[in-house]
Amino acid sequence: MLLIPGQDEVERLRRLQASLQLILGGMPHEPVHLTCQRFEMADDLPLPQVIQHLQAGLSTISPVSVIADSVVHFESQFWQSSLLRWRIDSTDEIQRLATAIEDGLVAAGRTPHFLRESGWAPALVTALEGITPRVDPDLQLNKNLFPLYLFTGRWVALSRILGQREFELLWAMQLTG
Repeated sequence: MLLIPGQDEVERLRRLQASLQLILGGMPHEPVHLTCQRFEMADDLPLPQVIQHLQAGLSTISPVSVIADSVVHFESQFWQSSLLRWRIDSTDEIQRLATAIEDGLVAAGRTPHFLRESGWAPALVTALEGITPRVDPDLQLNKNLFPLYLFTGRWVALSRILGQREFELLWAMQLTG
């Protein structure tokens, strides 16, 4: 489950990524998104039923501001790459979104990978991949950049991981509240 910006903000995000790329190298990660949840999709429950439960919970959620409070370096086994990620401020609106997604999945009989009772909240947006691992982003970046508005999440999307760097968009819903 992903939170993604509207098309009107993609160019500004690309400029933010390009400015980081000048300092740290690597490549911009596309598309920029906030991962809100993961879950196993078993064959015993058809996708339309999962979507129905998600839509019900998300129908009252308004677009969500995504604001970075810092950057972190992350070694990803899945991506087999060094990543630079924006760390996100876990606002009340992000918490409401995460709760609506988790509740919708539970109502649909799916078990979310990340549970709010464990204290988890969506927190990272990948900016760059393939950065030079020896570079410490905290030493390279001006602390005065934060908090940094990244985007307003206007869409929630359900995608399936097909393989490394291969994804399939299964469903998307515009947040209107």
